[in-house]
Amino acid sequence: MPFRDAYLLTMVSSAINLVTPFRGGFAARSVYLKQTHRVPFSQMPGLALGSTFLAVGVGGVLLLSTNFMGIVYGLVTPWQLWLLACLMCMQILGFLIPLPERFLKGRGHFGRWLCSASEGWNALRTDRKSLFEASTFHLAIFLISTCIVMASFYSINIPLSLHAAVSIAVFASCSGIANLTPSNLGVQELVVAYFARLSGETFAGGIAAALIMRAVSLSIDLVGGTIGYYILFVKKPNHHADTTGADEHLPVVDKR
Repeated sequence: MPFRDAYLLTMVSSAINLVTPFRGGFAARSVYLKQTHRVPFSQMPGLALGSTFLAVGVGGVLLLSTNFMGIVYGLVTPWQLWLLACLMCMQILGFLIPLPERFLKGRGHFGRWLCSASEGWNALRTDRKSLFEASTFHLAIFLISTCIVMASFYSINIPLSLHAAVSIAVFASCSGIANLTPSNLGVQELVVAYFARLSGETFAGGIAAALIMRAVSLSIDLVGGTIGYYILFVKKPNHHADTTGADEHLPVVDKR
């Protein structure tokens, strides 16, 4: 999947998540991959799980890298950030574990559903090209989020180091994995404020910056989601992509 389509699909999903809890935007992603890449709906849970593991793992690697850079520049990193970064990096080890499709086939309807979902997981974990492209996409999302975080704090006259901005951006993005509330409202603000406090800023300053981030994200999601829906679902009626199966698609994860 081209980077443009992947980003637009993320925008559409994020726009739907504005009004639905528990990652309701996943439905749009599933429909697009079914129509465009012939990926069965039954494989979507495995692909979503793999994409989530990959996003968390990439965030952990980025966070761990900035922690080591902080040591070089003489910055003190709280132990909580080291612990969370290591735990997040460990998610990548999940791609070394194949799911047992043969064992699941004989377990009735539910077993067949799990077997199909495991096919999505195994297709992703064995496709190095898709893993690399998806990792690059997630890294780009984290870096864009870092720029938004730094701009939000600077707008209220709170200078923020790159190390702190990366930490806040990574955890704010990963806090949206469960998406307990529409657009992760309230949860993201608390996460931003907490990690701003760990970085030496005030809790109130973190809340203020989080509200600015929320306004920026709402604007981007509404505009980008509308444009993405038009380009991907209205302007592209032919959906002439691969018929070679799930192995050649690029899975996408919500940045929220």
